[in-house]
Amino acid sequence: MDSVYHNPRKPDNSASRLILAPASPVSYNRDSYHFAKGANQKLNSTNQGIDEGLFRVIVRTNSQAPFYQLLGITTKALGPGYAEMSVQTTDKHGNPLGITHGGLVSTLADAAMANALRATGKRGVTVNCDISFLTSAPVGQEMVGRGKVDRVGSHLCFASSEVVCEGKVIATSQGTFYIIGEMEVD
Repeated sequence: MDSVYHNPRKPDNSASRLILAPASPVSYNRDSYHFAKGANQKLNSTNQGIDEGLFRVIVRTNSQAPFYQLLGITTKALGPGYAEMSVQTTDKHGNPLGITHGGLVSTLADAAMANALRATGKRGVTVNCDISFLTSAPVGQEMVGRGKVDRVGSHLCFASSEVVCEGKVIATSQGTFYIIGEMEVD
């Protein structure tokens, strides 16, 4: 049965009813994007002590992830339970006030925490992400998200991050991630 929204302030006719059909599942095939093993790329990232194979996989898949490409997010550094992700902001990242949109700041914080988890060899998905914005960030500057794993259990990971722009912490964040498996290394 379709879900129906009815606005009680309008007469019941077809113009006042919105049919919400369930979305059809979308299959996601990693090979349909640029995730194929051996894809060409430049490694402009620093390995701060994780397995070299794991490092290459994380940097390669991040550089080819469609959402990261859309926003311009890159991997800056990876270490055991630590990640730095960055983005060079431009006018396309601005909000109506002319400053960097908070959604980009939130995404960078989440990406830093998620990749800190991946740097431990585990894969996870965000369950919760809380962020505190301390100040705004101008467009045209590099923003860096620094994430670290605070605790890893058998099913959950707790992480934190800060986002820095022009030497100032502009946001802090805490996240919870559900662990879905181990990273596959080439």
